[in-house]
Amino acid sequence: LITIFNLVESYTGGGDALLGPVEQARADLEAAHRKASGSEKVNEERPQPPAQAPSPVDDLIEDLIEQGEEPFTAEQLELCRSHRAEAVSALIELATDEYLQWEDSPGEGYAPIRAVQLLGELKAEEAIPTLIDITADAGIETIISDAALHALQEIGLPALEPVLTFMRYSRDVEAKIKLAEMVGAVGEGNEQAYEVLAAVWEETAWEDGKCLLAYPLAQTGGERAVPLIEAALEDPELDDLLDYNEVAYALEVLGRELPFKSVDLSALEEVLTRYILSEIGTPDRLMSVVESAPEEWRSDTDALAYAYAASERDKLNIMLAVQAIGLPPEVSTLLVSALLEAVERLAFDASTRGYPRWLNRTYASLAREFGPDLQLNLIGVLLALQCYLKEDYDIAEDPDRLLASARQIPDDEEEQRHLFARAGALILHGRSFWHLWPAETDPPLSKWLEGLIEFRSLLECVGQIPLRPSSEVEVEELQPMLVGALEELRGREPPSTVAGLLDALVAHKQDTLPQVERRRFAHRRAAIIPYLIHMIEDKQYWFEDGPGEGWPAILAVRLLGDLKASRGAPVLVSAVADSGPADIIHDAALFSLMAIGPPALEAVQTYFRYGRNIETKTSLAEVLGYIGRRDADTFGLLREVWELADWTQNRRMVALAFGILRDRRAVPLLQAALKDRDADALDLEYVGWALQQLGAAAPSAPPAKTLRLKTAMPHNPRLIYDEFNVPHHARYSPWGELLCPDCGEPMTLDEDGEWTHSSGRSDRRSGSRGRRRRKRKKKRR
Repeated sequence: LITIFNLVESYTGGGDALLGPVEQARADLEAAHRKASGSEKVNEERPQPPAQAPSPVDDLIEDLIEQGEEPFTAEQLELCRSHRAEAVSALIELATDEYLQWEDSPGEGYAPIRAVQLLGELKAEEAIPTLIDITADAGIETIISDAALHALQEIGLPALEPVLTFMRYSRDVEAKIKLAEMVGAVGEGNEQAYEVLAAVWEETAWEDGKCLLAYPLAQTGGERAVPLIEAALEDPELDDLLDYNEVAYALEVLGRELPFKSVDLSALEEVLTRYILSEIGTPDRLMSVVESAPEEWRSDTDALAYAYAASERDKLNIMLAVQAIGLPPEVSTLLVSALLEAVERLAFDASTRGYPRWLNRTYASLAREFGPDLQLNLIGVLLALQCYLKEDYDIAEDPDRLLASARQIPDDEEEQRHLFARAGALILHGRSFWHLWPAETDPPLSKWLEGLIEFRSLLECVGQIPLRPSSEVEVEELQPMLVGALEELRGREPPSTVAGLLDALVAHKQDTLPQVERRRFAHRRAAIIPYLIHMIEDKQYWFEDGPGEGWPAILAVRLLGDLKASRGAPVLVSAVADSGPADIIHDAALFSLMAIGPPALEAVQTYFRYGRNIETKTSLAEVLGYIGRRDADTFGLLREVWELADWTQNRRMVALAFGILRDRRAVPLLQAALKDRDADALDLEYVGWALQQLGAAAPSAPPAKTLRLKTAMPHNPRLIYDEFNVPHHARYSPWGELLCPDCGEPMTLDEDGEWTHSSGRSDRRSGSRGRRRRKRKKKRR
């Protein structure tokens, strides 16, 4: 019809002469024949129009294309205002250039967007039809569509009638729903706007986005819209949670308080369940995620399976966080219960026939280890969330005590789940807990805790610890925040000044740092400490084939002690637990804890209360005795370890701690140890020294050197002897420097093998270390 209309318009003079006079038609035919036969010059010379000076608007258009995603400047906007008529025409042409809207075009698709934004700033009424077309034609989530919608709102009332006309006659439901936002913002209280929106409301289905019309209806209709919107709550087709929330919000704006209405969540539950059960555990899902990975990754299928499980856990954690924060607790509780049932049924047992061999191996690794771990991680999050949302916990309880009780219960008993859920709810409420629980428990409890701690860290990054569900939170804003928080947790890039210090640690490859280097770290103390902690937690820095050949973690441990970083105490305790007495990092962590002093006491005591490794406790005994001398619980904790440990578990360090503590309640325990046949020579030396510190009877001379040691000497001896053969407790700085028993100054070995003050002071010299003693003539003082 349009084509015929245009033809008639062109060839009949607008309808004045139908097909025109016959004579004119014949003349036109003869002229056309002459032109075709060459009897008439076709390319006749015509006068050229005079050249025009380039317009500043042309330069503006070129600049908008070249500057890409950069926003337009105030100068460019002023130029448009100065040449308004020409600028509007050029901007409309640029905004409708389909080629320039593509990402691979000049300007990467941003030039038309900037043109639309400028049209809105100019309030260009001439551009209203163009802006409506762009809003209707562009996708619902495209930048240019949002920009056009905002431009129409900037133009305001002049754009309202053309938009309403479009909505009356268009059959594009999606476009009308998008434009409804503009109508609600501009046409508040407008009768015609309300009638048009009401008509669109009646003809739109819920699956087409009907819920998005509820708020504009409330804006334009006010009280008139209440019956229409309230009737939607009784619509049996209203079975989607998001639809219900939009309708409920519109009524809340109109002053109607709605009690919680049980919405049929079966559709949403079905989607979530299908995602978890039918996708995560399938080879198809695994293939779609990992097939884009570099070719060299496929040789390490365990790492590939781990990466897949970790990425899926991150996505689900974000989904659960959005749900827990943005939905009413009553709704979240129903969804969490449904998800928990779904996760319990999660399995990785699908057939991999027909897939590449590398994917078969990856899926086998996933089914064997990382898939079940993912399942348990999610169960931990959901158990804690369920308990928290139901408020089925007592805020006065201690999460550490609950977890200690859960650890004692067999895995298949419901009571263990209930205790963990209560502890998890308290953790989501913001209560502190022992960060080493995952390492000090067994599956499934340890895996539940790993998942919960990861989830809590994510919430903490967006200020949601304590967790506070609120319908006022914008879900559209929350999800990008959580994604950004997750990226920050996964790879925190340090500032350039801090990065330089960390690079220096990796490149140093020695056991200690010069004083001038230590001062550089001290100047950046507050900024560097979190990254030192992260370096110790990252086990790649522990190994000889890792960055820095294993020295960075040792240096980071020493620096935490040198900087007296109390927040680093928990990770130092972890370093002791993850290493042995023969490892350099083991003693370095102990010395750093003693350098931090009483602020590290809580972290050490917590391990004594809840840790399971006896050898870690005996190693930490020296620290506890030194920094806990004024704490009433110290002796009881040491005595418990003394009674549990045997001499092969480094029990001598507990004897040393008794001597440091100087609590005479230890005397009977130490005297009984002197008769213990299982104690070796070095054990008895430590016991004898401790008794001397307590003023009790002790052997006058050390045992014979020929006795064989059943437990190796510590990496740094704790007893040294002076020229009078008197033992002294050897204390060390975080850098492993022996400290003088008299003045606390660092000491070094001289060329004769004797300890002397590194500063040149010679108040007193001590003989060689440990059991090696030099025979010297006694001198009178």
